[in-house]
Amino acid sequence: MKKRKKILFLPHSDGLAHITRCLAIADLLPKSQYHMRFAVSLDKRAFVRKAGYGTYTLSPSTSFDVAEEYKFTRKNEYLDLLSNYVQEDLNIIDKYKPDAVISDKRTTACISTRIKKVPWITIANSIYLKEFWKGNGLDLSERKFLNQVYHFIGWVFVNFISRQAMKVPFHKVSDQFAKASVYAQYDADLKLVADVPEYNSLSPLPEDAYFVGPLFWQGFEKKEPAWFKKLDKKRPIIYLSLGGTIYNQEMLNSTIEAVANTPYQLIVSLGPNFKKSKIGKLPENVWAETYLPGQKACKISDVVVHHGGHGTVMQALKYGKPCVVIPHNYGQWYNAKRIERLKCGINLNPLKPSFVSPNSLLKDALDVKPAEIRVAVEKVLTDVKYKRNAEKFKKTVRLYRNGHRAVDIVEHFLEMQQKSAKKSERRK
Repeated sequence: MKKRKKILFLPHSDGLAHITRCLAIADLLPKSQYHMRFAVSLDKRAFVRKAGYGTYTLSPSTSFDVAEEYKFTRKNEYLDLLSNYVQEDLNIIDKYKPDAVISDKRTTACISTRIKKVPWITIANSIYLKEFWKGNGLDLSERKFLNQVYHFIGWVFVNFISRQAMKVPFHKVSDQFAKASVYAQYDADLKLVADVPEYNSLSPLPEDAYFVGPLFWQGFEKKEPAWFKKLDKKRPIIYLSLGGTIYNQEMLNSTIEAVANTPYQLIVSLGPNFKKSKIGKLPENVWAETYLPGQKACKISDVVVHHGGHGTVMQALKYGKPCVVIPHNYGQWYNAKRIERLKCGINLNPLKPSFVSPNSLLKDALDVKPAEIRVAVEKVLTDVKYKRNAEKFKKTVRLYRNGHRAVDIVEHFLEMQQKSAKKSERRK
């Protein structure tokens, strides 16, 4: 019997988005040919095991998130965390002995896989790759001059400031990374770009990178609440997705208040950070669950209100649904601005002069008033251009066959790696 290849999935455990993208690939890989394990933080372990996969336990991801924010000001603490995470990676690789590692935003994968000489595949959004910043990716304005300004600022920030922030700790952790930059986190042997070029372009596309489209895990789609059938299809349905990175209840409360006593129906996916039992009594036109089948929710909705997470953006566009976006961090702000630029929705938290502080962006998001949300929802519902532009993406997103293209590329890559290894053995 042919020996199964071993794949270690190493996602960043902040929320669930990066974990579920890995699950989308794992579920499509034939179990008869591949043995798979996940390395995740303790709070996500039960979730992954329930999905059917064995796990190794990593340190809590919250500490890592904090570290990301103080690369500049508290480098010693960042270095300690980085060193700890690298050592965890190395221990797991030694124990499991994978034939390949598939990571999703796990910063230390670029170090641990190189030290252990394990083939490394990364899942990344377009904006994380240097070709995005070198090319014309920052198309955020209708004004050519403003796009040039965005491009210049983005290139300077990512190429210089982030490089300096990463270089010192990477060098101290591993001499191999003396010249590391923020790009090293995604400089894998194979890059799976979980995006569509019509949304985020890459020019030129690297030889080791492939657009594979969004990776939607089907685990959430298997069940739908009974109340789905009770929704009135003749009245507007608003879908609120809080995602896994929202910890403040203000966005939930404000959106509920915005639609209370209106003809709208609000369906809410609370995510892992809010307990349904603790959100109090809901108005008659509001329904909430910890998790909703996101694709089905988008399909039946008229507008999607969300935080700007890439996965939610792609789900909305797959079904041609316009968005109202309230971003809480820079990555989410980029998606909100992009949705606005494409005229597929409205961004309710544009950057202000205080944007240099991540906390200021979060504070501004929490300050969005219910009346602002209600006005934005009404505008998106009544102005047909938003729906018309969002619907342009329906066919584009579906071309990538929801993970199947990614799996085809992964299997071909692993086959080539195996052939290369056999050739090397024969030469010896």
